[in-house]
Amino acid sequence: MKLFLAPQYLLIPVLMCVGSVAAFGADSAVTRADRLNATGNFAAAREVLLAALPGAATAAARADLYWRLSREQLGIGDNAHAAGAGNVKVLDAYRRGESYADRAIAAAPENAQGYFWKSGNIGKAALLRGPLNSLALVPKLEELLSRTIRLDPLEMKAYYALGQLYAKAPGWPLSNGNLAYGVSLARKAVDMLN
Repeated sequence: MKLFLAPQYLLIPVLMCVGSVAAFGADSAVTRADRLNATGNFAAAREVLLAALPGAATAAARADLYWRLSREQLGIGDNAHAAGAGNVKVLDAYRRGESYADRAIAAAPENAQGYFWKSGNIGKAALLRGPLNSLALVPKLEELLSRTIRLDPLEMKAYYALGQLYAKAPGWPLSNGNLAYGVSLARKAVDMLN
């Protein structure tokens, strides 16, 4: 008995292999970027992630790359600030980070990391500008961090960051700072470590 397969059926295994290679490449890039980030090589991690973007086949994969790009920009901005770079250069790094976070949120609104890293970049820029110039950002940061927690109740870093925000922001009537609530959230974050 002779087996005959139509040409379109021969294409299915080829497409499955190509899809697997693309998925493996994105995972590999994420793994490499995460390792580079852990060692403080933020610029190298950014390059790995940027190179992986064209191969990201799904919105969720793009979101995972974009929030990591936001994270790398925050590290790049922090390093530039520590090295004595001017505020314009440092703020530009944080603005890029915010932009990448916006792309992550647009690609996958249910992914908590986009909101978290957006808040991080905005918060770092606010610290650089000083308290009086950044007071209006407190509600925005509160909303981003609260949304992070709603989407991922186990995101310890968000509890800690929100606790810091409440602890450092002035109280009523200037803002919604609340030292006791801030300490409570920070404790919750520490308890989550155990």
